[in-house]
Amino acid sequence: MSERETVSGSSGRQLKSGDSAEVVRGPIAPDDLSLVKEMALQGQKMEAIGRLSAGAAHDFNNLLTVIIGLADLRISTLAPADPVRKDLEEIRAAGERAARITKDVLRFSRRSDSEPKSIDVVERLRELERVLRRVLGEDIELATRLDAKLSWVNIDATQFDVMIMNLAGQARDSMPSGGILGIECGNVAGPGGPWLEVRVQDSGVGFTDEEKSRLFELRQISRPGSRSMGLALASCHSIVTDAGGSLRVESDPGQGALFRLLLPVCERGSREAMARESTALPSRGTETVMVVEDDAGVRRLCTEALEREGYRVVCAKDAADALALSRHAGRVHLLITNSVIQGTSGRSIFERISYEQPGLRVLYTCGPGEEAFEGRNSPEDERSVLRKPFSPRRLARRARTELDGR
Repeated sequence: MSERETVSGSSGRQLKSGDSAEVVRGPIAPDDLSLVKEMALQGQKMEAIGRLSAGAAHDFNNLLTVIIGLADLRISTLAPADPVRKDLEEIRAAGERAARITKDVLRFSRRSDSEPKSIDVVERLRELERVLRRVLGEDIELATRLDAKLSWVNIDATQFDVMIMNLAGQARDSMPSGGILGIECGNVAGPGGPWLEVRVQDSGVGFTDEEKSRLFELRQISRPGSRSMGLALASCHSIVTDAGGSLRVESDPGQGALFRLLLPVCERGSREAMARESTALPSRGTETVMVVEDDAGVRRLCTEALEREGYRVVCAKDAADALALSRHAGRVHLLITNSVIQGTSGRSIFERISYEQPGLRVLYTCGPGEEAFEGRNSPEDERSVLRKPFSPRRLARRARTELDGR
C-alpha cells in the first residue's frame, strides 16, 4: 500500500465487522487511525487467548469426558429411587454445563465461524442471569421478565451470549453510581409471523442524538470505565443483522437507554432432534474395536462403555502401542483414535494400521478448540469425528454407525 493509500472510514459508509479494507486516496483521519490501532490490539489479545485456551483444551476435555461418562455409566446401574442416583445426575449435569461453557469460550476466543442453530432464548437468558449478576456488581440491580411464549430463534448461541454481555457491560459503564438494568423478553407481531423482542434497558446517563447516530459504528464511544464500547456495540449490531433481525436504541441524555433486539421466531427443530438422538438406544455389536487414547481415564471409559454393548476392545496409549497390538489382536473392525496423539496424527495411525487391516473403519475423537486434522483432511474424515466430551451412549452409537458404514 502506498503512502497515500489509507483505510476508509470517514467517507460516511458504516464499517461492519468482517468488512474488507477499502483503499482510498488521502490522509489518514485521526479517528480511523485510532480505530485501526484498537482493532489490532484487540486482535492480538484474542489470538493470545486463543492459543492459551487451545493449549488447555485437550486435558480439560479429557477430564470432562471421564466425569460425564463415568457418572452416566453408574447412573444406569442404580434404581430411580436410589439417593446416590440424584447426586450422580447432578454431577453429570454440572459436567455438561462445564462442557458447554468451555466450548463457547474456546469458539469465541478463537473467533471461529458462526454456527447458527435453533436456541431457546428464554432458557439462554436464565442461564446467563447468574453470570450477569456477578458482572454487574452489587450496586446495580438486575430485573428480568422472561415471559415469551415463542422464544426459539436461529442464531449462534455463543454470539448471542456475547451480545447480551456486551449490552450489559454498556449498561454497567453508563451507571457508575449504580442503578437498574432490566431485561425483558416477549413476542411481537411483525412481517412473516411472530418475532421475539429482547429489551435491555438501563437507568444510566443515556446517549445524545450525535452519539446515537454513530452508536453501531466501529468507533470508540467514551464511557466511564470503558474505552471501546463502540466496538462492542458494533459487534452486537452485526450479530443481530446476521441472524435476520434488527437492533435499535431509544435514549435521551440523563434518561437511560433502551436497546430493542428483534429476532425472527423459528421452529425448535435441531434441539428436538438432539433430544431424540440422546435418548435413542444404540444397537449392540460383537466386532473388535481398537481404542488409541493417551489419557488412561478416557481409555477406561471407552473400554467399559463398548464392552457393555458387546464389543471386544483392545486399547493402546500411543501409535507404537497401536501398531504392535494390530499385529496380534486378530481382525480389527473399527479404530477409535485421538485426532492428534503424542506427536503424530490419528490419520497417520489409521493409514498405517489399515494397510495391515483392509476394510478397517475409523472414528476420530477431538475436543472443541483442537484441530481435528492438519492438512489432508477430507469431507469423509469430518463426518468421522466424535467431539469430546462424549457420553458412553453417544460413543456406542457412533461406533455402530461407523461399523454399519453410516
